[in-house]
Amino acid sequence: MMACESHVLLGGRPLAPSPPPLQDDDEFSPPMRSTRISNLPSVDELMQVVLKKTPVRRRSALHDLISNVHQGLSGSSAVAATLEKRWREIQLRCQMNPKEAIVLDRRGRTCLHAVCAKRPPVAVVNALLKACGSDTILTLDKHGRTPLTIAITSNASLPVMGKLLEACPMAAKAHDHMGLLPLHLACHGHCPDGENDVELTRLLLQAYPEAACQETHNGRTALHCAIESGLGVELVRFLIRECPESVIADGCGESALFLAIRHKSPPAVVDVLIKAHPRATSMRDRNGGYPLQRAIESRAQWQIIGMLCRDNPGILLQQRIGGETALHRELMFGTPSEGMIRVLMDACPEAATVENNRRETPLDVACKRYTRLGGNHHHKATFWKSIQMLLKGARYGRLRDSDPIVPASAALSVNWGIMDLAIRDYPEQVAQRDPVTGEYPLHLALQSKLDVESKTRVVTKLLEVFSEAAELPTSNGRTVLSVAAESNNVSSQVLRKLVVANARALGVKDPQHGFYPFQVAALPRDAKRRRITYHPNPALRVDCMDTTAVFELLLAAPNLLEQYIK
Repeated sequence: MMACESHVLLGGRPLAPSPPPLQDDDEFSPPMRSTRISNLPSVDELMQVVLKKTPVRRRSALHDLISNVHQGLSGSSAVAATLEKRWREIQLRCQMNPKEAIVLDRRGRTCLHAVCAKRPPVAVVNALLKACGSDTILTLDKHGRTPLTIAITSNASLPVMGKLLEACPMAAKAHDHMGLLPLHLACHGHCPDGENDVELTRLLLQAYPEAACQETHNGRTALHCAIESGLGVELVRFLIRECPESVIADGCGESALFLAIRHKSPPAVVDVLIKAHPRATSMRDRNGGYPLQRAIESRAQWQIIGMLCRDNPGILLQQRIGGETALHRELMFGTPSEGMIRVLMDACPEAATVENNRRETPLDVACKRYTRLGGNHHHKATFWKSIQMLLKGARYGRLRDSDPIVPASAALSVNWGIMDLAIRDYPEQVAQRDPVTGEYPLHLALQSKLDVESKTRVVTKLLEVFSEAAELPTSNGRTVLSVAAESNNVSSQVLRKLVVANARALGVKDPQHGFYPFQVAALPRDAKRRRITYHPNPALRVDCMDTTAVFELLLAAPNLLEQYIK
């Protein structure tokens, strides 16, 4: 290539020749789009401009001494002696060459910045403050941090941070590059230890009291930061006293109670928040959930569940989308906690009978899940304990060990599997009267809302265990046959078993109506007017229509018609 050519080859492709330099008369001439290129400064020229505007950052000997301190090494006496020796060297160097203390390193830090990251003794900080002055505490490094900010995030000792605040109280107002105040950082888990977190917070608020209510870029106050970091209850109580309105809601509309539940705060913290703002237990979050429901979903401790419904037990009856209560949610997901179910039932026993949009009570949900568990015996035992508490709460309104399970199961029309389990576990309760109505389980089962097949199986089981119940009258003197004749979904098989167990009841008039059992079966009622659908099981005769019941009862005692035939 000829030397006179103004372009060079790069990878075999010629580059465009450099444009001629601009003349004075071309200063305001617009550049041509394709033939003329702007006269941009070179890289060397740019570097010269930057170097002129930026102070030279160099490491001093004092910076080197500070960088040789490795605070993480501890434990042996030799390491402690070496560390103490290096701190003395730094202090001596600072006294001999005080100008080195203000030299910036590559990260824009003074020696005071650098030493605060090493958890220094107070004597070293005093020496640096004398050398560089208290104004250095307000100096920002490249990351927008002051020495106080670095000391807090590095878990420096409380005397060191107290000395920095004493030398320059304005440092408590300095935000870092994230917009956080030193108080926010202290409450973000950067306190030196659990005992001094309140003292450090007190020092920061003495220097800048308004910081207690100031919010971060995401709407968090110091109280919310402390809850998120899981700090102690004493700090939470102190921050509430300094800024009571922070317990209500943050900048995003989330109360401190919701935040504590989401971050699994200990019961003591939740108790303080509830006492500071009792109405928070009945407030909804952005998704329409209550604190109690969120606590159950996050598997909170049962002590916290008790606190949430302690002063407002009616919250257990509140329903969210789908009509589900907190008790529904506890039974729908995972294995229910025995302690949690006990707390919920003690607070509001009637919650066991609240129906959701699918007309399912918590008791129905628990029974269905128990039936589907299969052979997982550990979970089945846990569910069975929960079902027993639900039965007692729904039937008796309390949880008392002396209350029987079998009468409650018969009265609440639980499915056959649960009823069979109750009879097998507590066979002696088949002969016990219901504490509410005074009826035997056989009477309650006949009056229940079970379907024909389930009622047949339940009554058959009860008669097998305690057949004498067929001869015992109800609390108002009615016979079992009269109760069966008046009830729905009673099959011929059940009527025959009752007749065999107590044939004399066929000739006993019902004290409520003054009729024999066959006449009671013929009485017009709304429920009797409905046709009963035949069950697909051919082995079971579902023939409980009025005429069939009358026929069965007369077939067992045909002589009853003689007094009516003239």
